[in-house]
Formats: sequence, C-alpha cells, structure tokens
Amino acid sequence: MDEQILQQSLSFDLESLGEPQPWKVRHRGLEYAGEVIIAESVDHRWGEPLPPQLNFRLVFFTVPRRIPPGRIMDTRIAMVVPGRSPTQVRQSLRRELKSIQETRQRYVLHRDPDTDALRRAMIDREESLRRELERRYGMAYSQGRIYTHGDIGLRAQDVFLDTGLESWSDALASATLLLAHPILPVDYSSFSRSLTAGDVAQVFRALFQGDVGAREATSSFASGLGVVSPDNPSIFDASSSPVLAILQRELEGSAGEAAPRALVHTLMYTYGLTLELSLFHLLAFVRQTRAELRLT
Repeated sequence: MDEQILQQSLSFDLESLGEPQPWKVRHRGLEYAGEVIIAESVDHRWGEPLPPQLNFRLVFFTVPRRIPPGRIMDTRIAMVVPGRSPTQVRQSLRRELKSIQETRQRYVLHRDPDTDALRRAMIDREESLRRELERRYGMAYSQGRIYTHGDIGLRAQDVFLDTGLESWSDALASATLLLAHPILPVDYSSFSRSLTAGDVAQVFRALFQGDVGAREATSSFASGLGVVSPDNPSIFDASSSPVLAILQRELEGSAGEAAPRALVHTLMYTYGLTLELSLFHLLAFVRQTRAELRLT
C-alpha cells in the first residue's frame, strides 16, 4: 500500500446503507479509483463487472450472509461479511447516534457560546460512537470472510489489523488489486511518486503536445511507463513499451482489428492499468505504430 490520499473520507454510516462512497487508493505506484459500500442486504448489481471509471469495489455487509458462487464476476470486487453481527451494541449505538443528530438539528441555527459548546460536545460524542461502532465491526469482520471472484483467497484477519473503515478499505483494495494483477506492465518502481490521472495528462501534454511546463511529469514517469528511451528521456519513443507489446499481440490475435473499448478493457481488467493510463497507451500505440484508430 502506498501513501494516503488527502481530502477524502469514508463514513461507516448505518443510516445510509447501500450508497456507494467514492474512494481512491495508491497501490504499486498507481492511483486507483473505486467505491466502498456499507450494506445489509445484497444487490446483485454489486457483483457485476465494473464500469470503466472504477478499478475496484468493496462491499462491507453488516450482518453475516453467504455470497453464492458466481455472484462476483470481476476479480477487482471484494465482499466482506462479519463472523457475527454485534446486534445489541449496534442497535444501542445507532439509537444514541440518531438522538445526537436530532438534537444537533434543533440547535443548528443557534449561535451563542452555550450552544456552540454543546454542539462541539455532541460532535465529539458522535465521533466517539462511530469509532466504537467501527471497532466492534472490525472485530466481527476479522472473524468473518472475504468473498472474491473465484474465491482467490484473502484472509480477513490479514486485512482487519487496524481500526476504521478507511484503513480497512486501503488494505482490502490493495490486497484485491494485488491478487487480481500480480504483475503490472509498467516499471512503477522508477516513479518518483504515485501516478495520478492528472500526472498522466501532464505526460501526454509534454510528449505529444510539446508542453514545456509539463516536463516534470515526464521526468518522473515517462521512463517507467516505457514511452521514452534512456538516451533521450524527453522525446516520445515507445518502441520498447511492454504495454504497446500487449496491444500489438491483441491486434494480431484479432486479425489486425479491435475495438478501442475492448483494448482499454483488456488493459484495465487483465493487466491492472487505470482508465487514464489505458487510454494514454492506446494513443501512444497509434502514435508509435501509425495505426488507424476508429472511435466506436
């Protein structure tokens, strides 16, 4: 797992069950976008293949249940069930949380020292209750089971070492992505930091549009992406790119023609690249080989 991402948060909110929360993780030099869902009942759509904008989906169920074989149809999806449900504690904490939230609503328009102090005390108490709820569920999840595509073998006790939904999500997303894609076709070890979607755009502008202001991204990532040569690291040259070799094999296996959408899906689903990085390499392939690209 790589460094944490600032300005994002997750909420273990039992009043908003089933609502996807966006989450990003930095894993092996890449920033992956996904979603986290807290749920009680099962929605069959959560096990379907992910759309292009998502690299992972994590579902945390609040009650024990069995996920039937074949329900999860994407290697980048993980569903967690607790070994037991802390029902009594959960109900007690939920009641107190709801009471605090209702009280805060009554004082939302009041502005004086007494109500400000009361409001801060309620916020502190609410945070304390949420931490306790997560702690209880963390214990239950560590004794539960993680379901994945093909049951690829993630041990709950290895994931739920820290307390808190954000720590669980970072650990579970990284473990799921690692098992789904053991080897990446880019040399991420040479990156100076984790590659974001914004960085990919910067590399594109520097190499394809001659943007001098974007050259920092080129020096940080282009060599590891395989789109420059060691002799001339500021000029586009993807002749030795492992990703372009993959695209070439895909085209050769389909009589020289393939839909761009299918190629992007292959790079994401089979090889673990992000959407932005897949699109970048597709354009790099066109540039390097002078191939014809039809947007369908």
